Amino acid sequence: MPSDVRKQPRLLRDFDLVWAVETRRLSGRGKLVDLSVGGACIQLDRDLLTGPNVTMSLVCSKIPVLPTRALIKWVRQIKPGQPLY
Repeated sequence: MPSDVRKQPRLLRDFDLVWAVETRRLSGRGKLVDLSVGGACIQLDRDLLTGPNVTMSLVCSKIPVLPTRALIKWVRQIKPGQPLY
């Protein structure tokens, strides 16, 4: 999406993070792809097989003020086994 369409600028990042979906007893590692005031795009190490409106926990040592809980709003598969959330 062209950056001029967005209300808030997105900062491209490549930071490691740890994620968990406690209600499903799932966890793993991932990458923070980009970040803005309105949200973040993350790539996980495996597919959660879920749609939007699932809450997950996030921990990123490079961003100590990152909110620890996030609501998945969309899912896109970039290639098998590598979804973006």
